Amino acid sequence: MASFHCEVGSVKRVAVIGAGVSGLAAIKSCLEEGLEPVCFEARSCIGGLWAAHKANYKKEAFIYNQLVFNTSKEMSCFSDFPYPKSYPPYLSREQQFEYLKSYVDHFGLLDHIRFNTTVVSVTPTSETSESGHQGANQKWSIRASNKLAPDEEPVEEVFDAVMICSGSLVVAEQPEYPGQDKFLGRTIHSCQYRQGADYEDENVLIVGSRNSAGDIAVECSRYAQNVYISSRKGIVVFPRMVNGGVPVDAYGNTLLGSYLPLIIRKKVVDQLLSQLYDLKDFGLLPDSRIPARLTSMVNDEIVQRIAYGRVKPKPSVKAFKLDRVVFSDNSNEKIDTVIYATGYRAQFPFIDDSILEDDVKKRSLYLHTFPTAIKQPTLAVIGQFFVMGATAPVFEMQTRCAVSVFKGLTRLPDRPAMQRSIEERRAINMYQYGMDKPFVEFVQTISEFAKLTGCYPRLWQYLMKGDFRLFWSILAKPFFPYVTRLEGQHRWPGARQAIFEGMDNMYSATRSPPLPVTVKTRVNWRAVLVLALVILLVLVQFQVISFR
Repeated sequence: MASFHCEVGSVKRVAVIGAGVSGLAAIKSCLEEGLEPVCFEARSCIGGLWAAHKANYKKEAFIYNQLVFNTSKEMSCFSDFPYPKSYPPYLSREQQFEYLKSYVDHFGLLDHIRFNTTVVSVTPTSETSESGHQGANQKWSIRASNKLAPDEEPVEEVFDAVMICSGSLVVAEQPEYPGQDKFLGRTIHSCQYRQGADYEDENVLIVGSRNSAGDIAVECSRYAQNVYISSRKGIVVFPRMVNGGVPVDAYGNTLLGSYLPLIIRKKVVDQLLSQLYDLKDFGLLPDSRIPARLTSMVNDEIVQRIAYGRVKPKPSVKAFKLDRVVFSDNSNEKIDTVIYATGYRAQFPFIDDSILEDDVKKRSLYLHTFPTAIKQPTLAVIGQFFVMGATAPVFEMQTRCAVSVFKGLTRLPDRPAMQRSIEERRAINMYQYGMDKPFVEFVQTISEFAKLTGCYPRLWQYLMKGDFRLFWSILAKPFFPYVTRLEGQHRWPGARQAIFEGMDNMYSATRSPPLPVTVKTRVNWRAVLVLALVILLVLVQFQVISFR
């Protein structure tokens, strides 16, 4: 069967929906290939959830002020734009936002963004686009409204291709339990959480087992009377740094490690955790020892707060009873506030379900990117998966692959082959993680997109040339995003040095300055002895001392 591809030169004008991390990467990837991106951003600034929003109590994602990155800076940057050396190994929300603004300024992305513009509909059409091509590829009609002029009719434009970068953290997911409607306390989602001081002297229950649940539990424990954290499967807690200060994502994400079988990776993880603490001693032991089904959390303090008695682990919630919450072990606690840190789901109200489903179980995306229900791959969905590691470099590589497909440089398999791949990935995901939401590995996903795009490093060439340092750095050292800029059409001259200096730059802001070199002076003991005898003779001569 024929491959699923775009004709070379048929795509010129590309619509990008959203100016968050993935949207900014999409704009830049389009500009690299000479395309004309137009980005529609509903808010008044770039950054998506990293931007500061004053009173966002809607059911959408929000970054609370106390948040610290769970991934290290050298593993989290864009592939040709390192973080400033003045940044610490783990960033705050403010630092990430400043980084994104500098990224926009450096690559001239701002002129391609339309702020306060909401996309109303995305519809396939055969109409000729403004680039002049007709019939070669599937075109898209986009209707968008100006939020500053609500009385005006939406404006319609035609584009050769579309990249949906609206994010996966859109609609808050909140479970329901028996008796919850009669609960006398308050229930909120983590998107409505702002700071731990808001819950002073309260009894707080956090439901969830991922990173935000741990952060909120730790912060609330500094103010609340009692803090409980409830999880269904237990929690595997990873500190941010292991082995004497190596960031855990740098330690665990290597090219060599990605080739190891799952059972060996399990042994490595178990060995690492066993050196830290025994989960059962802190009420966190998961109910399954299959590593891929474990619920992991990156947190430096949750175990300590449990050890201090400030956070108390509980099993899953069973029901609500007026001012109390009953758990699956039939224990119950008096609770004033329940905070659901239970995640989000994506939503695409602007496009027909036959093309892109809101329900992840029904979504048909090849490589988690390309819908298979359209004529040609002129629609790409970016960032609709959960990365076991940093997201920005993965999303960036995904946009580079999508643009390569738009340009006709990369051809996808035929539809039956793509559908088989989708089903295989879904089955593997269910086995490894025990849920329908797509999880992907950091190294494998970047590598897969890089190979399709033609920027994956050819290790054997470095070995044959005798460049052993670069060969070993790529193979066995942390898989820095710079690796994808060593080769290919858009290589970055600074990539090689950035790989070598990655771990040094990780600590550039926190490392102590070198101590001044102390010059060791050799003592001439013969001269000292002679001098002492001379002094002694002088003292005797002048009768300062006497031996009589």
